[in-house]
Amino acid sequence: MRNLLNSLMLCILVFLLVAGCEKDSGVQPSGIRYQKGEGVFITQEGNFQTGNGVLSFYNFAKDTLYEGIYEERNGVLVGNVLQGAYFEGNDAYLVVNGSGVIIKFDPSTGNQLSLIRNLASPNDFLIYKERHGIVSDLFGPYLYKIDMLTGFLSDSLFTGGGTGEIAIAEDKLFITKSSDFGAPPSTSVIVADPESLEILDTISVGYNPSSILADGDGHLWVACNGNSFEGRLGSLHRINPESNEVTATLPFPDLNTSYAARLARNADGTQIYFLKGDVYRVSIEDTTFPSEPVVATGGRSLYGLGVRPGNGDIYIGVEDFITESKILIFDDSGIMLREMDSQVGVNNFYFY
Repeated sequence: MRNLLNSLMLCILVFLLVAGCEKDSGVQPSGIRYQKGEGVFITQEGNFQTGNGVLSFYNFAKDTLYEGIYEERNGVLVGNVLQGAYFEGNDAYLVVNGSGVIIKFDPSTGNQLSLIRNLASPNDFLIYKERHGIVSDLFGPYLYKIDMLTGFLSDSLFTGGGTGEIAIAEDKLFITKSSDFGAPPSTSVIVADPESLEILDTISVGYNPSSILADGDGHLWVACNGNSFEGRLGSLHRINPESNEVTATLPFPDLNTSYAARLARNADGTQIYFLKGDVYRVSIEDTTFPSEPVVATGGRSLYGLGVRPGNGDIYIGVEDFITESKILIFDDSGIMLREMDSQVGVNNFYFY
């Protein structure tokens, strides 16, 4: 009887220990909702051609990373290479490059709402005046316009090669033209009319422009990867979108770069963060490369970057593309706060 009682007590103790740890396990509770201000969505692209892209959510207060939230809610995988996401009002969109689809989903639940299919290799996506979806293409020579009411292609723009990230400023499209994946060398940002898809201008920047975003003054910043194999330095450029003129150029001092020259900004857009081996930060008034990084990561391969609007914490995706990623969180002075294991390909952070 004593042995039976001891065994029963041991089972109860194990149950209580497991139940007490469940909230930190990272397993998504059934029916969980994702409220604005409570966390950050994370896109993890997975391994190329394996179809294991993952959408995750990190809850600030619970200090818990919920991975695979789209798969858990919808019963299907996101698809092959989750390139990124776009948030518009109460809706959100996943750009799945290798699968050639854009998935519309409810960010409060993770439920799929609809699909935009039959795209070539979608790379970036945004919505213009609620009706028009603009899609860049990583490998193909076209930029596409999608009718958001029907989900079908309504127009296209011949760009002569793969295109990267897109921004809208002064009622114009600014499109980075990448040099990656065997495409011809590029140093261009294309300026186009979002209504007619007519090319208005071409802005010369550094080698291999990839990322673009607007600062708090409405100016655009472009990060260029360069090419270390060819001895071409990366660079950072500030563009006046009204005149299409480059108003500042910050060449990188060496060839040490990250996987991707990602860009991020603080809440009011007065500071720009970017990856170049480590994480650097410039004021939007700066015209020279910063002397020291804000976060030195000890030679790790950086791939994802985001800055939390509420407190300026810096989120970094560290990648090896073989086994797993790590997510690092630093405060705005560069002190590490958190390190988490994650699935392969952490590329972007979306503070919801």
